[in-house]
Amino acid sequence: MAEPAASSPKISIRGLRKSFGPNHVLRGLDLDIADAESVVVIGGSGTGKSVLIKTITGLMDADGGTVEIDGTDVLSMSPSERHGIMNRFGLLFQAGALFDSLTVLENVAFGLVEAQGMPRKQAHEIAFDFMAQVGLEKAVAAMYPGEISVGMRKRASLARTIATRPDVVFFDEPTTGLDPIMGDIIDELIVKCVQEFKITALTITHDMDSARRIGDRIAMLYDGKIIWQGPTSEIDTSGNPYVHQFINGLEDGPIELVARKA
Repeated sequence: MAEPAASSPKISIRGLRKSFGPNHVLRGLDLDIADAESVVVIGGSGTGKSVLIKTITGLMDADGGTVEIDGTDVLSMSPSERHGIMNRFGLLFQAGALFDSLTVLENVAFGLVEAQGMPRKQAHEIAFDFMAQVGLEKAVAAMYPGEISVGMRKRASLARTIATRPDVVFFDEPTTGLDPIMGDIIDELIVKCVQEFKITALTITHDMDSARRIGDRIAMLYDGKIIWQGPTSEIDTSGNPYVHQFINGLEDGPIELVARKA
C-alpha cells in the first residue's frame, strides 16, 4: 500500500465501522486527506462508497471509529456541535437534489440564505457569480429544475455546493447519468473549483475516467477497507491485483463478481 497523506491531514478517518444487521459494510476503514487535496475513492457497486460519505457527514451514524476534521472528532460531537461544523461542508449528491419548487437562482442561493442567514439580494448576487463559474447563463436563473437538462441541473447543483465557500466538499458519483461529453465538462468544472477555491475534496465513483481526471490521489475500497491508495499517476502500476482487475474491467481476478453467484 502506498503511503497515506502527509502529516496533519484535513480529514483523518480511523477504524470507521458500519454494519446493517449481519452485513458489515465498513470494517475499520482508515483514510487521510490533506488540506486542499482531491482524493477519489473507487470501488464497485455495493462496496460502501456512499455509506462512507454518509457516515462522515452525519447523514448516517457510524458504529465505531473516528472522523477527525482539523483534529476534532466529529463523530463524538453532539448533534448541535456537528451541525455547526457540517455547515463548512458541501455535498454534491448523485442526483443533484435541487428543490423542484425553487428556481435555479433560488436553489444556488439556498445555502447562503438558509444556512448563513445572508440577505436574499446579496445571496442572489453571489449566486449569479457562481452560476457564471459553472457556465450557466443568467437566462437560466428564472427557470425551474424540471425545465432544464440533466447536465444543467448538475451544473446548478455544483454552483449551489460551492457558493457557500465550503472547506470540504464531498462528491457522490458526480458523472452518473451524464453522457461522456457532459461528464468530461463536469469533471473539468470540479477540478477548476477545487483548485481555485483550495477545497479539500472527497469523491466517490466507479467511473475510472472521472477518477483519473479529478483525483490527486486514488484509494480503492473493497471488503469494507481501503486496500490500496496512491497518486493517480501510479494506479496503473499499483501491483495490487484487486486494483488491476477493477480499473481494467476484468472478469478474472480476486474480486468475486455478483454474476458468478447466479
